[in-house]
Amino acid sequence: MIDPAVALASELVKIPSHPGIPRQERAVATKLHEFLESRGVTSRLIDVVDGRPNLLATVDSRSPGPHLLWNGHTDTVPLNRDDEGVGFSGAVVGDALAGRGASDMKGALAAMAVALASLREGAGLAAGKVTFAAVIDEEMESLGCEALIASGFSADGAVVGEPTGNRAALGHKGLEWLEIAFTGKAAHGGTPEAGVNAIDAAAQFIGLVAARLVPALAQRAHPLLGPPTINFGTIAGGD
Repeated sequence: MIDPAVALASELVKIPSHPGIPRQERAVATKLHEFLESRGVTSRLIDVVDGRPNLLATVDSRSPGPHLLWNGHTDTVPLNRDDEGVGFSGAVVGDALAGRGASDMKGALAAMAVALASLREGAGLAAGKVTFAAVIDEEMESLGCEALIASGFSADGAVVGEPTGNRAALGHKGLEWLEIAFTGKAAHGGTPEAGVNAIDAAAQFIGLVAARLVPALAQRAHPLLGPPTINFGTIAGGD
C-alpha cells in the first residue's frame, strides 16, 4: 500500500501551479483543503490576490504550550526543457517521486498535511498547538508569507519545508528585487553624439557594480549563509 504522504504528494505534483496558470495555486490549495477536511482537520482558504489563496489549518491541544508553524509554498517554477517526459507526472519510480515540485516543495506540503492529520487522529498534542500554512508565490514575490505576517499571525517557532538534503538548515538569505531604469535621448544611428545612449549607461552601471559592489559584499560573509550576492537577471532596452 502506498504511503499516504507519497500518494498526496503525487496528486499535488499532477496539478500545475507555476506562473501563467489562472488562479495559479488555487487547485493545489483546494486539494490540501479537501484532504485535511476528510481527515477531520478544519482548514481555511484565504485569498491573497487574484483568487490565489493561502491555506491555514491548526491542531490545538487546548492546553498552554508553544505554537509551532509548519510552512510551505504551493507554487513552483515552470518546467525546464529537460523535464519532458516527466513534467507533472507524479509517478513513483522506485523510491522516487517524479515531476515538477516533488522536492520543491509539494512533497513537504504533503508530509506536513499528513502529519497534521495524524496529530488530529492520534493521541494528539499534550500541550500547545501546530499550524500548517501553505502559502502562495514563494518563487516570485512571497506574497503569501507577506500576507500571513500582515494578518498578525505569530508562532514560537517554525519549520519550513524547503529541500535541504534532509539536513536541518537554521536560516536562509533574504531576497530583494530591484528594477533600475536608465533614460536616454534618441538620436540617429549615424550621429550618436547628438543623443544619450541609455544602453551604454546601463552597461557602465553593470561594470561599476561588478567592480565595486560585488567585492564589497564579499567582505560581509555570514558564518552560516556566506556573503550577499547580486545578480542581473534581465536587461531590456532600445528601439
